[in-house]
Amino acid sequence: MMRQKRTIEKKIMIPFLIVVLLPSLAIGSAAYWTNFQSYKSDQFEQAENKMETVASYLNTLDRQVRQGGLSHEQAEKLAKAFILQMNSLILIDQTRNLDEDVLTAWWSPLLQKENGTFQRNQETIGFEEEWVMIHHFQEWGWSVVIPFSYSYLAEPLIDIQKNTLLVMIIAAIVAVEMTILLSHHISRPIKNLATFCQQLGSGKAEEKGEIPLSRNDEIGVLSRSIKEMIDNLEEKKRLEKKMERIERLAAMGQMASGIAHEIRNPLAGIKTTIQVLASRLQLDKENQSLFEGITGEIDRVNRIISNLLNLARPREPQTRTISAYDVVNQTLVLLEKESEDQHIAFHNRIAKNLYYQVDPDHFKQIIINLSLNAIKAMPGGGEISFSSGEEGEIFVKDDGNGIDGEAIDKIFDPFYTTSPKGTGLGLSMVHQLVLQNNGEIDVLSEQGKGTVFILRFPVVQKEGA
Repeated sequence: MMRQKRTIEKKIMIPFLIVVLLPSLAIGSAAYWTNFQSYKSDQFEQAENKMETVASYLNTLDRQVRQGGLSHEQAEKLAKAFILQMNSLILIDQTRNLDEDVLTAWWSPLLQKENGTFQRNQETIGFEEEWVMIHHFQEWGWSVVIPFSYSYLAEPLIDIQKNTLLVMIIAAIVAVEMTILLSHHISRPIKNLATFCQQLGSGKAEEKGEIPLSRNDEIGVLSRSIKEMIDNLEEKKRLEKKMERIERLAAMGQMASGIAHEIRNPLAGIKTTIQVLASRLQLDKENQSLFEGITGEIDRVNRIISNLLNLARPREPQTRTISAYDVVNQTLVLLEKESEDQHIAFHNRIAKNLYYQVDPDHFKQIIINLSLNAIKAMPGGGEISFSSGEEGEIFVKDDGNGIDGEAIDKIFDPFYTTSPKGTGLGLSMVHQLVLQNNGEIDVLSEQGKGTVFILRFPVVQKEGA
């Protein structure tokens, strides 16, 4: 049989019951023990008072005998009558033979001892104790014995404890009810939080359960912390992707630096040889165009190698305060011919009071590369807009074909391109330059609806702006 799983209510309720009921039991036991001790003390005090009363009366009679007011026989008769009328007192005349009842009593061996206080019957066990008090009156030849006993469960104690027991029962019932309510009050938000985390762990974000954010205790703190963790989950994923991208660029840069040096030297020799051959040979127009094509391709390879070297070892940025609006305007002038040929319209809507602390040349190169990438995404023409946000970011938006979900994570990788004529280094260089200038770059895109690149750089407040 499968073992039943203990719920959080039981785990909370059982300790609470123990914590609440144990003090009630302890208080009740302590009260009972206190009353028992008081009852016990009363028994001893009553025995002492009786013995003192007998001694005082016998002393009075003895004094009257000495004064001649009473005869010895009269005094003895009065004394016996007085002792016998007192409950639980036994008078033993030492001048006569002892009765059988006295001889068989448990305290009979104590009659030969001197006067003592109290002696206990050591044979009594359990909840009952037997005691005796013996006093010898030598001048009378008598011994007075006061035997008494008491029990831990004596009726007077039970009568005294009735109210205490009633209070304990009521307190126990109230404690159980309060424990059930309290355990439910504590366990309900914990169960909701556990359900929320379980659904979150299974990827069912749309089925998020109730999470107790409004509480001011530790559960509320934990709930808010989990909520903040969830809110920051996308940001952490973005940072992880960024770090992965940086690592890939670093590894690619090291590899590219070595390869570029190995290719550039023989490439220069090939180009020189082609140029010498072209000058020595008598070439017709068709062959001349072939040689020029070879030279052009060599120059193209050389540019790719130069870009690789720049990607591997970019120069250190020389930052200064620039106007983002002005630099974008200056950069778009360089792209006028390209935009006219491709029927592209540029719109600069950046706030004129937005200033960055960046390298101007790096910033221009970033804008150029992003613009060229957007132009390639709009072969039929369209619009490219530059705008700024409330936190100083720049949005570069185009009306192109957009980027699918699988490709959007790879666009900053070196040599990754969807264009047959592209090298796949433009956006890699953009990413590298952005990082060098303490910036960030993100991309949002939807297939068929265009792409938005988001740039963030250190914003500065220019005096008078």
